[in-house]
Amino acid sequence: MTVSLPTGGVEFVCTGNICRSPFAAGLAVSLGLAPSQVHSSGVWADPGRGCPPQAVAAAAEFGVDLADHAARCVARESLARREWVLVMEFGQLAEVQRLLPCAWGGRATLLGAYCPGAGVEILDPYGGSPEEYREAYDLIVQAVGRWLGRRAEAL
Repeated sequence: MTVSLPTGGVEFVCTGNICRSPFAAGLAVSLGLAPSQVHSSGVWADPGRGCPPQAVAAAAEFGVDLADHAARCVARESLARREWVLVMEFGQLAEVQRLLPCAWGGRATLLGAYCPGAGVEILDPYGGSPEEYREAYDLIVQAVGRWLGRRAEAL
């Protein structure tokens, strides 16, 4: 089943665009969003960099393939086209709001806000243990699922 979003789609944002945001984007596609409506970027990304092996392995456990992902930097032009921007941490939210100061009415928010009982930020597992990647990805699975559920209710 494909879920349709308004034309702008969604952009998931994290720090380097090599662990959390590409996983969230891949998950959203696997849950039915059209690939053309799902984007990811990082506020401090090294363009073209691939995901670390730990991220690829942990994502595969959840059925998400990150093997061919190439990081990209968050860009004002890309953000301006999105209906929603979902970030992992407060610092990323501040950067998104800096890039688009008055243009938005709250369309950018913390993805973790959709994961009750878990804290609002989804911390970066980069450089951590496989278990830390699994924990971060499990939170993303919960949050993306709830976010999509709310989008479906709103449509």
